[in-house]
Amino acid sequence: KQRNSISLAALYNNIGMAHFALGDVTKARTCCEKALATQLTAINGPPNALFTTYSNLGKIFEFRGDYATALSYYKQAESIECSYLSADH
Repeated sequence: KQRNSISLAALYNNIGMAHFALGDVTKARTCCEKALATQLTAINGPPNALFTTYSNLGKIFEFRGDYATALSYYKQAESIECSYLSADH
């Protein structure tokens, strides 16, 4: 079940970015937020998945001109990436 939720979150993220590429930013945001909610409820999910979702949400909000929210998502992605890198080194 755990693996299925992680795979489902990745799928939501991919669908969201497809909507983004098609210009439907609202659907992109909805899908990426659904991915994030799924990832946050998953126990021991891969940190790189959260990094990607936070980064994608940052991109969506940046595109919409909501730079403060974009920056918040980018900083969350940065925090995950930095902790992930420090754990490996």
